[in-house]
Order: sequence, then C-alpha cells, then structure tokens
Amino acid sequence: MMRWLQMALGWLHGLFLRRRRTSRQRTGEAGERHAVAYLRGLGWNIVVRNWRYGRDEVDIVAGDGPNLVFVEVKTRTDSGAVDDSGSGYFAVDKRKRRALARACRAYMRGLERAPQHFRFDIIEVKLRAGAVSALHHHRGVALFSQKR
Repeated sequence: MMRWLQMALGWLHGLFLRRRRTSRQRTGEAGERHAVAYLRGLGWNIVVRNWRYGRDEVDIVAGDGPNLVFVEVKTRTDSGAVDDSGSGYFAVDKRKRRALARACRAYMRGLERAPQHFRFDIIEVKLRAGAVSALHHHRGVALFSQKR
C-alpha cells in the first residue's frame, strides 16, 4: 500500500511541476520544437534532445551526414516592434560557450567511437503569436579549441 501511495504522490508531483513551467520555459520549448522540425526538413537525423551533463545541457545533438552537430537554440518573442533586439547568437556568451563545450566533450567521451567531424551551431528562432517569424541558422560557430 505504501509503494502505491508513493507512486501516486510522485505522479501528482510531476504533474504539478509540469504545469508550473514559466512562460520563458514554454517559449524555449516551442523554439526547440521549431528548430527540430527545421533540421529534420534539411534531412538531419536528430540523435537526442536536451542532453544533460551535470548542470550543463546541449539542446540538440544531430547528424548532418557524416558530421555530429551540437545545436544551441535561442528563442525570442517578436512583438514586431522596430526596437526588438537581443540576438540569440550574442546571447551565447563566453560563460555559456564554456558550459556547452564541457557538455559536448562529455557527450563525445561517452561515444563508443568518436566522430570524425563535429561542430557547434546556433539556431535563433523568433516567435510571433506562437508561429515562427524568423529563423536563422549559424553553422560552425567557434566553440572548441583546436587542441585535441
């Protein structure tokens, strides 16, 4: 009986937490869904989403032909105003790049065979009323040092 009660409480706790997501989290999740659809439209294979290493996270790990690509998605809402600023590209600052590099290296250490080629991309998604008003894909962003 006690086990059943613990399971029920766990389920209710999970349900409660899912509903308490902030609008910022919901916006980010929507942007990631649009980015995944865009990448699939390019013929990419989505390997994993939201891969975590400790506190660090990679939004999307995908295959672009022989390349393993780590993708950070930055989503903004677009009000249509002229002064809408805040590029997602520049939001990936030095600190965020270090965290992403740690996570990417940890991911590759867990692979049976290291990929021959890998890179890091940033996808900026702008949403207006839930629909994509702009999407920009930055390929091959400098993240990793040249040392191996």
